[in-house]
Amino acid sequence: MKNLFLYMLLMVASLSYTQNSLTGKITSTNNTPLQNVAVHIIENNAYTETDSNGLYTITNIPKGNITVVVYLYGYEQKTEKINSNQKEVTLDFTLEEKEQHLDEIVVSTSFNKIQSQNVMKVEHQTLKQMQENGASSLMEGVASIAGVNQVSTGASIGKPVIRGLSSNRVLVYAQGVRLENQQFGEEHGLGLSASGIESVEVIKGPASLLYGSDAIGGVLYFNPDFKPSLCRANSYQLKIDVMIHFFANAIEILNGQAIQGGLLVLKTKPGSKLTINGKKTMVTPRGLAVAGFHRDDTTTLIVQAKHPNGTTEKLVLKPSTRNYPEQRIDGLPTEMVTPPPVVLERIARDRKLVIAARAHASSINAFAGSFSWPVKGIVTGVYG
Repeated sequence: MKNLFLYMLLMVASLSYTQNSLTGKITSTNNTPLQNVAVHIIENNAYTETDSNGLYTITNIPKGNITVVVYLYGYEQKTEKINSNQKEVTLDFTLEEKEQHLDEIVVSTSFNKIQSQNVMKVEHQTLKQMQENGASSLMEGVASIAGVNQVSTGASIGKPVIRGLSSNRVLVYAQGVRLENQQFGEEHGLGLSASGIESVEVIKGPASLLYGSDAIGGVLYFNPDFKPSLCRANSYQLKIDVMIHFFANAIEILNGQAIQGGLLVLKTKPGSKLTINGKKTMVTPRGLAVAGFHRDDTTTLIVQAKHPNGTTEKLVLKPSTRNYPEQRIDGLPTEMVTPPPVVLERIARDRKLVIAARAHASSINAFAGSFSWPVKGIVTGVYG
């Protein structure tokens, strides 16, 4: 009798703890299956996630009333209470997208004055502006900024002086790295070349102390010139355009080649006087000039520049031979090969106009830009 009672008690206990399975599918409001949705049963802490088809299965769920919670980032959380007396329970969910409310970003400053009245004064100048101003070195270009001078012991050695303070009272940063070369002996300059520099910022006044107590004079912050671009060949590659700048009084070829039929754009120090083979040549306020060779030219051009500081520079340009592509057309009518007198007269008039136009000295510096083709198509003649 006692054994029978224990047997019946075990049967009741097993029936009360019979465990079933829960399956279902979770989709969005547009009926798209949702993957990686968390499905959680509170009662026994069972957990699973949906697959790529939005399906899930949890086995061994407790029998009776259970609480099912589903959630996915970006969607509204849902909670369902169900009865799991059946051996297999199916429960589907449809989740709605949830708006994400982010806290607003407030950008504020403790200064409420215009820049001219602000104690935080920052001067900015690009390397190109320094070159156009005629700086012969990087330090000379920096010294042209208001409030900045230099202590120089040579053409390329200079210490920055900001408002009368220099050496260890002036900080220099390049590429975000602090440089202290100028803090030593008088023969120690910036220790920095113009290569890879895009511009410089000069921080003067109380704001310089934000960089430390030894920046009481000011801060020179050199910004790097880094221009990445993507080019595509067989695959994507990273192409880095490295710009190297030169500060010098020397005459520089900005564009073009010394070749027969070539046109060259020259650059010298602004204010310089330029001659080509002894003949005076116009120079723009930026120090730009133009030179060229005719189609069969073999003459060497000697370009001489006299700079405002009295120094002179010379550039020798010897044209290389150009091989022109030949175009032959046989069987043309005679009148097309030998123009009639009316056409010859028009050609002569046109040549006089061209000669007169070339004799006129113009201040227009359109030559400094690139050539713009009037139309695109087949070039029917090299010089026709």
